Order: sequence, then structure tokens, then C-alpha cells
Amino acid sequence: MAARRGGGSGILPHRDIVSLLSHLWALSKNPGELGVSHIGVILGSSPPGMGVKRSLQSGGTMLGFLANSFIVLSTASNYWIRYSGGHSGLWQECNEGICSNIPCDSTLAVTRACMVLAAGCGIMGLVMGLRLLCSEGYSRGQTTCAVFFISGFCFLLADMIMQSTDAISGFPVCL
Repeated sequence: MAARRGGGSGILPHRDIVSLLSHLWALSKNPGELGVSHIGVILGSSPPGMGVKRSLQSGGTMLGFLANSFIVLSTASNYWIRYSGGHSGLWQECNEGICSNIPCDSTLAVTRACMVLAAGCGIMGLVMGLRLLCSEGYSRGQTTCAVFFISGFCFLLADMIMQSTDAISGFPVCL
């Protein structure tokens, strides 16, 4: 079956729908044969010169950029904990407009370390993702995914530690 490439209205003619259904029926008998070319046929046409794999890589890199931006912003923010009269973050505590540095305790140090690791892994994953997109010979997609996964895991770990500390100790983490 020949897949249509390029532009188009996105509406398949009757004969293409019938051939698509017959193709899917054949694949249902042997699902191990489902490959990238079959996915392209199922999903429809893709932009010229950009396959399904490249589209997923670009989307993943853009989402990685967005996630890493939020991780860096949340690491620097002083609004992790809000209470009447002030707010607190990883680095500073503000009471009625006056901010001061928080003395470090062990749980806060672990939270800070996890956030810095998450930001560092996110930046490294972003560089690897951009390198993956820009060069054809570079094939480290699984490594890039693993680095982004480690970044997300470190972020979740830091958030869980901070939330459990907040629930145990009350309002501010360190006084």
C-alpha cells in the first residue's frame, strides 16, 4: 500500500480507507510486523523530510526544554511553602517582606541537592536531545531518555522530601 506524502486535506478517499482497513486487518494477524512505516500510514501524512521518529524527537526535546525551564524556576523560587505572614523556599524565608537565608538542615540539604541534580540532568538531557536532532549519525536516544527520566525522578524526590518535611514540622522548614 502506498502512503500519501506531503500536504492534503487530511481526509482519506474511500479507496484509501478500504486499503488502510485491509492493511490494519493484516497487521492484526501478525502484530510483530508493525514498524515505523506502518505507523506513518496509520497516523497519516507527515511534513516533507520529517518522519515519525524525527517528529517525536523534536516534540520530546521541546517538552524537555519546557520542563527544564520549570525546574530551574522552581529551584530558584521562594514560594515552596506559604503561611500567614510569609513564604519560604529552598534558599530563603520571607516574613512580612523581609527575606533572610535559611540555615541548612539535613532534609533541606537533600532537597536542594536533588533539585540541583534535576536541573543539571535536565540541561544535560536538553543538550543531548538537541545534538540528537542536529546530527544524523548520533544515535543516543535511549541515553537521552534515561537522563530526562533521572531529572524527573530527582525532581519528584525533592518534592516528596519537602512535602513530608512541611507536614511534619509545620509551616517553615527551617527557622
